[in-house]
Amino acid sequence: KTAAQPTHLYGPIFEAARKKGESVVVVAPSGKVSGTVRSAEVAAQDFPGLDVHVVDTQSIAGGLGTFVLLADDWAKQGADAKTIVRRLNELIPQHRTYFLVDTLEYLAKGGRIGGAKALLGELLQVKPILTVRGGQVEAFEQQRTKKRALARLAEIISEQSIKGPDAHICVMQVEAMQSAQELAASLQANLKVADIPIYQLPPAIVVHAGPGCLAIGFFAAAMV
Repeated sequence: KTAAQPTHLYGPIFEAARKKGESVVVVAPSGKVSGTVRSAEVAAQDFPGLDVHVVDTQSIAGGLGTFVLLADDWAKQGADAKTIVRRLNELIPQHRTYFLVDTLEYLAKGGRIGGAKALLGELLQVKPILTVRGGQVEAFEQQRTKKRALARLAEIISEQSIKGPDAHICVMQVEAMQSAQELAASLQANLKVADIPIYQLPPAIVVHAGPGCLAIGFFAAAMV
């Protein structure tokens, strides 16, 4: 089980921003799978004079990390809070996350399975490719083997991704480092991307995805 951070953890951060006369942008994971958005909104109610913006990125893990890093870059470049929020909201519909799990058991137990629930009785030896759509986990397609599923992940990026560094491609894994490295190397060669970070999935994701999870995150070239 997991739990969103309690509202009181925001207190010192919000108070420090209020004393400095700063605005706050909370870049949060999807409100459909995490209570973080709600916790931040409730905490902000205790600071009525503070300019707080809570952004539901409809994303998780490395995708969320990408939004945080972009927001931080924009802030360092002098963008104000409203500009940062606007830019984030413009990019949110373009972000894609696809992932493989060795079993749907953990997603089912945690209640995060969303539209992939129909796969539970059909799996057998089939390896499903899942996605985060509209902020929740959905089935994308199925492959017969894990090898084919891994190859399909690379195909998906080639088909959908923005070309070049603006794609902000990342690979995520837990207990699947070799596969993650091979996937990142393949994408770097095929898409001519200089740097593709490999992130360790955090416990809050692993408890639902299970060991062996491998994922990719990127910005799509079109609304696909």
